[in-house]
Amino acid sequence: TKGNFMDLMEIDAASNRGIDDIRDLKEKIKLLPTQGRKKVYIIDEVHMLTSEAFNALLKTLEEPPKHATFILCTTELHKVPETIKSRCQVFKFKRPTREQLVEKLKRIQDAESPELKLSRDILDKVAMLAGGAFRDAETILQQVIEGGLDAGALKHDFGMYADFIRALGEDDPGSAVKLLNTCFRDGDDLTLWVEGLLKYFRDVMYLKMGFSPEYFSLTEETLKQMLGLAGQLSLESLITYIEMFNQAQNDLKTFSIPQLALEVAVAKSVGASAIGKGNVPSKGDKPKTGGGKEEITSKNITDDSASSSVAPSADLGEVGERWAQVVAEVLAVNSSVSALLKSGKPVGIGGNAVILEVSYKFHKERLESTLNRKMVENALEKVFAKRLTIKCVLGERKESHKAGVVENLTDLNIRVPQNVIIDSNAAVSDIFDGGLPL
Repeated sequence: TKGNFMDLMEIDAASNRGIDDIRDLKEKIKLLPTQGRKKVYIIDEVHMLTSEAFNALLKTLEEPPKHATFILCTTELHKVPETIKSRCQVFKFKRPTREQLVEKLKRIQDAESPELKLSRDILDKVAMLAGGAFRDAETILQQVIEGGLDAGALKHDFGMYADFIRALGEDDPGSAVKLLNTCFRDGDDLTLWVEGLLKYFRDVMYLKMGFSPEYFSLTEETLKQMLGLAGQLSLESLITYIEMFNQAQNDLKTFSIPQLALEVAVAKSVGASAIGKGNVPSKGDKPKTGGGKEEITSKNITDDSASSSVAPSADLGEVGERWAQVVAEVLAVNSSVSALLKSGKPVGIGGNAVILEVSYKFHKERLESTLNRKMVENALEKVFAKRLTIKCVLGERKESHKAGVVENLTDLNIRVPQNVIIDSNAAVSDIFDGGLPL
């Protein structure tokens, strides 16, 4: 543990990956151990070795000296050649649970800094940031112990995540951006902060999907906050937020102003919420499955499954009469999406879905994007006081202008001479016997 055992050697394959490095290792293997019964060689990230280096190592693994033992470590087992794996015993380690990480961190803290009393909230936050890795968890804990990370800030982050997500759910981008600016002003690592936010989102999503609270090793206060958010937000909204901030985390590396990537994600989130409409499923709830196909009623759309047992939740005539109200509701949020709706036409009802006919594929793709679809569905709910979805179909574009031109041409009573060689220098009036009818 003190790092002075001569017969234990660790080799980083990422920086010693060539055939010459393996040849040098093979020469050192011949030396007998000086302190222990065996020499142990740990090759970390072994998948980084070149093909030539693997081939050079193969013979040694087949017939290793009796005094030598090899431990090959990798996070990408699929990159290790089968010839190497077949000559080794393979042990796959499982990630520790958050509870196991917290217990390990508690023992380390008690042993190294018993005077520093870290709360369960702080240790839980460290475990969450570590992402199931003991080494990362110990590194973050060491920073807390040495003062590199503020323990109070770690404890505060859980509450800030809850406030941030709540602001998104209430379509309050101003409050969300203020929280981001607070993090930036306090010197927080934005990459770590977003990583923690995504993991917080993940736990809320699990609760929304019906996972039992006992599944989570969380404090009572944190669990209460998450349950509240799971009750306020729809599952689809949570997925949308996760996708947005996952992209924002990637954009942090490319934006010249790092926090701008997060502020853009906040701006995009406007209209993506369905706050107040989600309920947390009970532990015993089972997912509902439909027993038949949806019924579609339309003068333009027909389906052989018209005898479905699922009754439409809205009438096509009613939807058509009140469609202008839906367009107006969307106009208050986004004028371009409102214009797309105005160019379409409701042509059918399928279960809880309003079938909207549009003329262009581009319009269909725009309306079916996650944010725009949510915007339209929220407007439908306001107008009809029931949860309806939107489904776009491509209709046949009317070639009225082209057809009109062709029809006009056929009306012209023009006698075209047959089998006549036309002189390019001849006058048009000569070709058509004196002129064209007007």
